[in-house]
Amino acid sequence: VSDCDNHRVMKWRKGAKEGTIVAGGNGHGENLNQLSTPHGVIVDDLGQIYIADRENHRIMRWCEGKEEGEIVVGGNGTGNQSNQMNFPTGLSLDEEGNLMKSYPIIENVTLSYSNITNEIYPLIKSIRSDWTSSNTHLVTFTEGLTNIILGIFDNRTPDDDSNALIIKIYGIQTELFIDRQAEINVMIKFHEHGVLSQRVLIQFNNGIIYEFASGKTCSRDDVREENISKLIAIKLTEIHNIPVQETEQPYIMLILRQFLKLLDKNSFDLSSIISDIDKIEEHILSRLIPNPKYGKDLVLCHNDLLVKNIV
Repeated sequence: VSDCDNHRVMKWRKGAKEGTIVAGGNGHGENLNQLSTPHGVIVDDLGQIYIADRENHRIMRWCEGKEEGEIVVGGNGTGNQSNQMNFPTGLSLDEEGNLMKSYPIIENVTLSYSNITNEIYPLIKSIRSDWTSSNTHLVTFTEGLTNIILGIFDNRTPDDDSNALIIKIYGIQTELFIDRQAEINVMIKFHEHGVLSQRVLIQFNNGIIYEFASGKTCSRDDVREENISKLIAIKLTEIHNIPVQETEQPYIMLILRQFLKLLDKNSFDLSSIISDIDKIEEHILSRLIPNPKYGKDLVLCHNDLLVKNIV
């Protein structure tokens, strides 16, 4: 079991009342006897344990009973080079026992909307190897305000869109006020905890590709329907129950400061606003959340719950 917030991997024998630590368990860190928010875990035929050591951007191999593991993939910082990883989460072995790449796959590619029909197929070859412009079609979704959103569908299965993909191309310079890596990390966390079924499959320079969810976007009238409003409430409850690390802090102050940095200080007097933010953070927020605890003081929330974002 990947005990991510305790930075360790546990083994429970059938019928046991307690587990044993088989990897990590020495606190959060990057030493060979430590893990940092481990996620995916698999065991090969020899009993060797492979661990996606997510925040250390590496894959570790650990033999049960050993005090240290060894790095088998990554461990060279976050990045998209062939010797690097970027928040690995999942693991699998092929028929020959080779480690398979985990999602999301990192690609050093920049997509342009104007040339998307030529650029998209080489990018998705690793996940949809037989898709071409002749057997698929692209659909542009118009609801996005800061991004370009497209869907790509297989023409050979018109009644089954379970294999379809969503392509999100980030708006120009939106990274100045949106933490894109944090956005991806939350999507991965949603999938891992079963809140959302879609996986982020590919991360490219200016966007992501993730699995398609069939359905209809809600209208203002839809969300007022009792059966739909109950489903929305249930889904939000699932989000609020995702474990939050105690190192995480309320996001609002960081976002406010990022917005203020974008304003021209020569055109706006920001001193009073900055002073107010400092006072809220120091005197008010610290009292509201003195020591964030999952499920009590601090929960994961959805900060972009527009009607059109509900399917």
